[in-house]
Amino acid sequence: MLGACPSWCDLALDCKNAFNTVKRGVIYKEVSDNFPELLGLAESSFRHEARLGWQGDDGEFRWVSSAEGAQQGNPLGPFFMAVALQPALQTTLDEHPDVFIMAYLDDLHILGPPDKVRAAYGTIVPLLRAARLELNVPNSTLFCPEGARPALAAGAILPKLARLDDPQVQLLLLRYCAHPRVMHLVRGIPPHLLMRGALAHDNGIQECLQEVAGNPYPLGEEAVALSQLPTRWGGLGLSSAQRLAPAGWLGSWAQVWGKMVVLFPVVRDMLPHLGAPEDTEAGEDPLAAGMAAAMEDVLGWWRLWPTRQKELTNYQHGSDWLHLFDAAKTSVRARLLSLSRDDATAHLNALPNDGGFCMRPDAAVISLCLQLGVSIPLVREVSDVGTGRCACDDVVDGFGYHYLACNRRGMFTYRHDAVQDVLYVMLRKVFNPASTYVEGAARVPLHTAAAVERRKVETYGDVTPHRLVPFAVEVFGGLEAQAKQLLRDCERRRQDRLGPELPSATWSTPTFTSYWGQRIVVTLHGAQGFGLHGRALEDYPR
Repeated sequence: MLGACPSWCDLALDCKNAFNTVKRGVIYKEVSDNFPELLGLAESSFRHEARLGWQGDDGEFRWVSSAEGAQQGNPLGPFFMAVALQPALQTTLDEHPDVFIMAYLDDLHILGPPDKVRAAYGTIVPLLRAARLELNVPNSTLFCPEGARPALAAGAILPKLARLDDPQVQLLLLRYCAHPRVMHLVRGIPPHLLMRGALAHDNGIQECLQEVAGNPYPLGEEAVALSQLPTRWGGLGLSSAQRLAPAGWLGSWAQVWGKMVVLFPVVRDMLPHLGAPEDTEAGEDPLAAGMAAAMEDVLGWWRLWPTRQKELTNYQHGSDWLHLFDAAKTSVRARLLSLSRDDATAHLNALPNDGGFCMRPDAAVISLCLQLGVSIPLVREVSDVGTGRCACDDVVDGFGYHYLACNRRGMFTYRHDAVQDVLYVMLRKVFNPASTYVEGAARVPLHTAAAVERRKVETYGDVTPHRLVPFAVEVFGGLEAQAKQLLRDCERRRQDRLGPELPSATWSTPTFTSYWGQRIVVTLHGAQGFGLHGRALEDYPR
């Protein structure tokens, strides 16, 4: 509808706690007037006040009486919610015939010319209040294709993020709050209508990321492409709205196509026009033609596949990773392979707290720069305007790679001791008491860690009756096979449940594996970031 009328707008309204607050008097009246045969069921549902309970942080249960609302869990709850809303919707339509109203329970959409939508909004709000329904303003949005409103949604929060002084918090809010504000729109808006707003959104996200990294220069194409990959591919999860718009749009249609053509057979005639501007003929728009061909191909075997949209975006991300890897030089390929291990970027999900998931701000910035392959601010100063050399007299590069590998500066020992301390704590909680090269890395994942693991075995030899477990971790967080096996053994012993760790656990660490996997990688990145910062200060004191 917005594709046919791009000057129109869509006002999406959401009501606060609608099921529990809608006025039962309105429900009784509407059921009595329109569905008298169900009045007895309504009265039996609401004759007695229900008790709603919840458990507080102190473990005590608390109870309140439920005297209003349709009550979630009642099989007729959605029906009661719908009949209570109907008078407000019908009255608004009668008074404003130039708008369209679509509603699914308490999720309402008013579409039409902006001035007409605004007038309809003024009418529907008091009508909703009469049914004891209040709007949830933060969750209500306005979208107009011609105005590129999606860019404004994320744009409002980005300047505030840039003012925070904790890079860990900035990245989490950027990924989970600012980034999704526009990304969800790619599923329901034709790409040609979204592209201008999507480009502005992507640029805003990258500018904010640049500030978090402390880099005065725009991030390079390689760093931007990596940041837009999912964390499991070694990225930051800041997907490009512009890049994924076609896949999201096609995936949404594929998700519902089988049912849509049954309910509305005329939809099949729309296939050649999907995603195309209104003034183009069928088959003229390359994107629409490609989407139509793809849709015809997938209609048969995708009917049984419930994750079509996710799979399409995965294909897009996989293609982007392969393109990035193919165009990269050898040292960058080694970094990409190491980052793409399933545990290497666990620190990006860590919620900073005193339980071992915090990194110092300077260490968090250095960790981010190392992951993206961009120069580290303080190290760049050593390289450009400081001595330019390490204490070992080798040249210092602005990316921190020399400091990471320099044996004279003790970086290996610093990382080793930090990770060892975490392992000791973990093993004490499981077993009480606790028992005490670039070319290859560019072709084989964990090539370096595997070599270290072999050397450890050769060094210690047979330690029977004890068990030797070389716990090898790469610079970017990837765990070698025996390290992962040790975590799996501890996981089985604890049945992947948290025990003493519960006080410091968060929603991103609900299991033993996620808790300790995340904590080990956070410790690694925090230690090497802190150590690298200290070495740079020694060579270029501020």
